[in-house]
Amino acid sequence: CVHECTGPNCPCPQNCNSCVVGGEYSVCTECFNSRYLFQGLCFTSCNIFANTLPMGSGTTGRYCNSTNPDFFELTPPPLEFQWQLPTATSDAICQLTRECTLEFPEIVPPTLTSDRICEDTPLTTTTLTITTSTTSTVSSSSSSTISTTTTSTTTTAGNATSTATVSSSS
Repeated sequence: CVHECTGPNCPCPQNCNSCVVGGEYSVCTECFNSRYLFQGLCFTSCNIFANTLPMGSGTTGRYCNSTNPDFFELTPPPLEFQWQLPTATSDAICQLTRECTLEFPEIVPPTLTSDRICEDTPLTTTTLTITTSTTSTVSSSSSSTISTTTTSTTTTAGNATSTATVSSSS
């Protein structure tokens, strides 16, 4: 299965911190040791490639950015996870990982044997208005009415909830 691997125990190319691995190949997605990523491999400089500019700073995350609008950049294949274990008579069955969105962001990344988990509750806003009236008697011949309006706005993003309440009386 095609999966992402990070760290020293991965079969990534030299000076690669994170790569996409599948079968007999691996494509680097992030270099370390102040190396520059270009076409899935890590290099000490971008100078050896025409029409590129070095981007990034620090020891990880640097890359060579092509200034050629017709440049075709190597794109790693989509990630998979092992959906079914191999048996004595069959290979493992791989499944493409789920894609999360801004509305349903990733909360658990995929592993070799499990799918990515996205928030299952979208970002929502609910407004609840409660109006109450109370009548009180001041004397036996007159009465006054006091009205209270309470507006409560609840914003929910996944498992996090915030509530704002406004009350007014008349």
